[in-house]
Amino acid sequence: MKLRLIGPSAAAALLSLLATLPAGANGDPTATPTATGAVPICTRTPPPAGQDCGSARVRLGWTSKRPDFVTVSISATHCPAPAACAGAPAFSAVTTAPARVEISDSACHALSASFTDPALNTTGCPGRDFYKADVAKLRLVYGAATTAIASIRVPLAQPGVPALTPPLRFTIRDAAGYAIERTLGTCFVKQSDTSLKMKCF
Repeated sequence: MKLRLIGPSAAAALLSLLATLPAGANGDPTATPTATGAVPICTRTPPPAGQDCGSARVRLGWTSKRPDFVTVSISATHCPAPAACAGAPAFSAVTTAPARVEISDSACHALSASFTDPALNTTGCPGRDFYKADVAKLRLVYGAATTAIASIRVPLAQPGVPALTPPLRFTIRDAAGYAIERTLGTCFVKQSDTSLKMKCF
């Protein structure tokens, strides 16, 4: 098991690390990534850009014990607050469902989860919106700045090692146009025959 540091200029190192993946999962914008089940996104009309967070970390995990999904966690701080925060009453969610969390890479792949039920919020803003789905959670904490914490489990179309090429970008957006994001250009990758762990910041 070996630890590697990968920056934007060293994406080829990740491709070499994941050389066992089938053709089509290595960054071809028109290919369907059969090994990962990630959605090819370069051909779709991009949504409006989100507001940048001050810092963020993303962790991805995969194991051969559960080869049919990948787990993703996101922690972002110093993010802009929603415009609705200024007048949000207590017991009212600040953001509007459905909300969506997405991780995309430089090779047109994306992993995402959606939250269709409205968020829970007991104090308005300052306070927090809490979204929950079957295998996903999202918290947006409003204070002097906004903190976002998400944990999602994304099913894979076919079991196998997920292939993502840095830099990664996370985006969280709601139905009313609020969106925050951050590009993560440095990644640590730890891989064995039975597991893959990636941490990007």
